[in-house]
Amino acid sequence: MPKNNTISIENTLREFGLNESETRLYLSSLSLGESNMSDLAKKAEIKRSTCYLIFKSLQNKGLMGSVKTSRGLVFTATSPDSLLSRARTHMNRIEMILPELQALSQKKDNIPKMTYYEGADAYRLAVEDCLKNPNVTIRHIGALSELHQTMGKDYDLQYFVPRRVKQNISLKALYFPDVKSELRLLDDKNELREVRYLPEKYVYNSVMLIYENKVLISSSQKELVTIVIESEEIAKSEQMKFDLIWDLINKIK
Repeated sequence: MPKNNTISIENTLREFGLNESETRLYLSSLSLGESNMSDLAKKAEIKRSTCYLIFKSLQNKGLMGSVKTSRGLVFTATSPDSLLSRARTHMNRIEMILPELQALSQKKDNIPKMTYYEGADAYRLAVEDCLKNPNVTIRHIGALSELHQTMGKDYDLQYFVPRRVKQNISLKALYFPDVKSELRLLDDKNELREVRYLPEKYVYNSVMLIYENKVLISSSQKELVTIVIESEEIAKSEQMKFDLIWDLINKIK
């Protein structure tokens, strides 16, 4: 199975809520089909005694089952479709309680809300917030190459961009010239992207996203900390700064 630097089956299953051992046993069971615990343990490279405990956990999550046969007790993974069904069920439940959660998070004063994130996974979680609402514009300024080093080009081109386009979210980007050659190969019109380039002498390694009432600021890969500021006033101010730079720079293709 080909490896993907950013989006792998293992990483996705862990984000889904499975730990490393559960992921290994589930994938081994999918690969083997109906099998006894000895074969499963060998395939997953996990002690047989431990496998029974992991199986119980996966069974409780509806991802594995067992049945008695003439060969004895055999174990099998449920259809991968069940993962999607379970995710949709969770999503529906979250949507039902979302108004109450939002009411709890609202403050009576006008102090901007700030959220702090550390690491690549948290950064991706923070970034994907800008894809939540359709028909908006994202303003992106900074080092695209740094983002690609952190998250991988595949994440951007195969996941983030298609989701953005599906949501009819346009992108106005101010990047540095180091990515100009690779961006020329992309379909800006169909991918709802417009790019202008900052002077090379001002290059830096952080990135900023401005969208709706939020400003996301992320440091370089070395530090990889992300701050999201939720404030109508601050977002409007940063949007105006972005648009000022945008208007002063000639579009170069």
